Amino acid sequence: MAVKKFHSNKEKPGWKYDERKKQFWSWGFDIRTENGRRKRESGFGSKQLAENAVARIRISEKEGKYHLTQKRFSARRRRLPPSARANRKPERKGPRDDRSAKMDGDDSARFEVKRAGVLAHQALH
Repeated sequence: MAVKKFHSNKEKPGWKYDERKKQFWSWGFDIRTENGRRKRESGFGSKQLAENAVARIRISEKEGKYHLTQKRFSARRRRLPPSARANRKPERKGPRDDRSAKMDGDDSARFEVKRAGVLAHQALH
């Protein structure tokens, strides 16, 4: 694993300028994957970020090699327990909460179709 500084004469977004060398630089890595291919990428803001990227690549290779399952997190928020709900700040009420007032005929029909789909989905589960 080679995590190192990459230099360039051209200015690139996020790269730092080295006054002594008169070049732009950033952290990056140059590695060989398990299948023998070379993977090289630069543009990381710190050495730690480049090392983390290499570690993630290595972990994903192991998971693929041994057919390990990856834990997926759902985008659905879990419901807070009653004690936490009681101490929660009240939600802000504003013009965004009344979205139905802004809908014209086509949007309201689409909204009703979407709502019917959600209700049908909830009835199944």
